[in-house]
Amino acid sequence: EDLNLNLDGDQGVAFLSVAPGSVAANIGFKRGDILLRLGNRKIRNLDELATELKKKTRLWLIVIRRGKRILRVEVPA
Repeated sequence: EDLNLNLDGDQGVAFLSVAPGSVAANIGFKRGDILLRLGNRKIRNLDELATELKKKTRLWLIVIRRGKRILRVEVPA
């Protein structure tokens, strides 16, 4: 199945696959989602994502784009 991410100038980290039972799947990520923000930081690449994930926090605010919709999710760290 072809996956057209159509970033339209957005930068982020795309989920090309999500393994059943993984942390990403349990949070609710789906194939094709684009992670735009984690906490207070825009995520433009995997290095920025790794840096943010190392930070200690109680709650992550996650912003993703799914198709034309922007979703905001709060997840306990």
